[in-house]
Amino acid sequence: MTTITWKITDMLRNVSDGLVTRVGWEAVAVDGSIEVPMRGAVSVSRTASFTPFEQVTEAQVLAWVKAHPETANVEAALTKQVADATAHVATTASGVPWAVSVAQEEA
Repeated sequence: MTTITWKITDMLRNVSDGLVTRVGWEAVAVDGSIEVPMRGAVSVSRTASFTPFEQVTEAQVLAWVKAHPETANVEAALTKQVADATAHVATTASGVPWAVSVAQEEA
């Protein structure tokens, strides 16, 4: 099962009023040993429920990012990339079972 974890990596804000104008994010999909990261940034505009920089929480900013149209397909894209990577995991190997390595011969 694929697990996707989001985090905020940076925020650009106006010094004068604390308005956050751009948010950098990272989403990482993990399924077993396969890990697929995706990074981006979205612009944020002032809303009626403006929250100054000093008062925003990570959960609030993650909600802004996930609600943004530019990130609408991120989780689907990550899940597909993990599925594609899983399909390419080695299912065959070569060699002979009677070959002894040098380290084993010296033992």
